[in-house]
Amino acid sequence: MDEERDDERTAAPYEFSGGESKGDDDAPREGGVRRDAPGYEFGGAESSGKDDSDDEPQAPATAATKTPDGHFKGLHRAEKEREKERAREEREARAHEEKKDERKSRAKKLLAAALGIALLVVIVAVVISSRSSEATRKGGEQEGPVVGSSVVGERFGGIPQDGLNLGKPDAPVTLVEFADLQCPFCKQASDNSLPTLVDRYVRQGKLRIEFRNFAILGPDSEKAARALQGAAEQGRAWQFIDLWYLNQGEENSGYVTDPFIRRIARGARVPDPEAVVAASNDEHNMPTVEAARKDAEEFGVDSTPSYLLGRTGDQLQILQLQNPSDPNLFAQSVDRLLARQE
Repeated sequence: MDEERDDERTAAPYEFSGGESKGDDDAPREGGVRRDAPGYEFGGAESSGKDDSDDEPQAPATAATKTPDGHFKGLHRAEKEREKERAREEREARAHEEKKDERKSRAKKLLAAALGIALLVVIVAVVISSRSSEATRKGGEQEGPVVGSSVVGERFGGIPQDGLNLGKPDAPVTLVEFADLQCPFCKQASDNSLPTLVDRYVRQGKLRIEFRNFAILGPDSEKAARALQGAAEQGRAWQFIDLWYLNQGEENSGYVTDPFIRRIARGARVPDPEAVVAASNDEHNMPTVEAARKDAEEFGVDSTPSYLLGRTGDQLQILQLQNPSDPNLFAQSVDRLLARQE
């Protein structure tokens, strides 16, 4: 065995040359200390020797930045421009709405002002109308000059009167009026129709008017009727009638007093006004009132004003008028009778 071992040929040791490794740590040493090569500096795109496949993907460079909590802030330039445009449009829309609201508010204010002015005009008109109506309703002033004295004087100047009758006795047509001096409808008819009848027909000798002293509204009407009788006895009945209507007060309001009667008599130029006042207080002075009631019963008259019309000397007929305040209605009826007379 030993011989076989001695005869066994062994390989010579491997000779390393150049840079071959001897399988041993053959790094250069200085002073017995291993000298390491300096660390490799990686630059550019060289690999650092680390596995960077797990690194997070890099976001493209934008105007956005990332906050510490991971949220992006800011926007791309185009997005910023769109945001600015939206903001501008919103501002313009708000401004447009504000202007529209302002116009609406101004329109409302103008409308309110117009309505206020219109309301003020209405209120003023109502106040004026109320005052006018109040003055007309009260009437019957007890002092001062009466209304219409000079006009009434001229209206009847030169026209003959006989008691309560006005105009020539032989006028071809006769009109009879049943009226109460307190009656407001009698006043309206007299104020509106009488001037035309007097000027167009009575003064021309074509018409004769007879007044029926038809006192039906109470004691004040009877007192007024008696005063009229006193004025008629002095030849001033129609001036007294016309002037009374122009100054008439509200019926049965107590305005028919001695001072009022005295004022009307003076305004009508009655020679003795005190005789008229005395006649109004004489309760037995009722002949014209009683005569009027008798004629009213005969013709079936029960209201004022009522009228009879016909040719003088013939049977008179009741004249039906829709509106006695319209002088044209009287004129049409009178003209028909005058045409027949011719």
